[in-house]
Amino acid sequence: MPNGDRAAVFDGQGSYFEFADSPDLSVAKTGVLTVEAWLRPDTLIFPKQEGSGYVHWLGKGELGDGTHSAQMEWAARMYGATNTDIPWRENRISGYAFNLEGGRGIGSYFQDDLAAGDWIHYVLVINTTPDDAQDPGYTRIYRDGSNAPTVSSTPWDDMDSLLEYWPDPTTPHLISPGDGDSPLRIGTRDFRSFFQGAVGKMAIYDYELTPGQIQSHYEAMWS
Repeated sequence: MPNGDRAAVFDGQGSYFEFADSPDLSVAKTGVLTVEAWLRPDTLIFPKQEGSGYVHWLGKGELGDGTHSAQMEWAARMYGATNTDIPWRENRISGYAFNLEGGRGIGSYFQDDLAAGDWIHYVLVINTTPDDAQDPGYTRIYRDGSNAPTVSSTPWDDMDSLLEYWPDPTTPHLISPGDGDSPLRIGTRDFRSFFQGAVGKMAIYDYELTPGQIQSHYEAMWS
């Protein structure tokens, strides 16, 4: 890591860490979850991507199948340089909250210039507490201690309401994260994609870190 501490390195082919399910890892415990980590993508074209060309490098959730129901909760995602979304999501790093049954979710992202080997301080907040700005709750994302875009970035979606307006923009759907039984994984979420790079100092909080705390954590890495 930038300060010389060790981090876990993932090969992008199938390596991951797994932590057993616990209420402490779910938004539902207090209605608030903050996810913090340092990540270093070692490539911008991941060998095992999913969807339009992205990987889940951290998350808690599994899709359902014929035997088991979906257990979707939250995920941290990175889009590769070859993604097929329009508008293009090259280098976009995002975080999402889902309804337990899957199919619907909401999230925030940053999308900046990025090179393989760069260390990034990532913080995702999921807060289901209604407030005047984002009723009935929100997701919020920070990069390198800040939730404001840099001059060189694509405009961020740094804060988003927990109401999803899709596919009908006139009909809101509430995203209400539940307490599922899937494990927490680093390097993948559910084996459908794998991250190639390093992740360190991952932490989960059952409250929202303040902007000042987040900035302090970022600066501590360089002091």
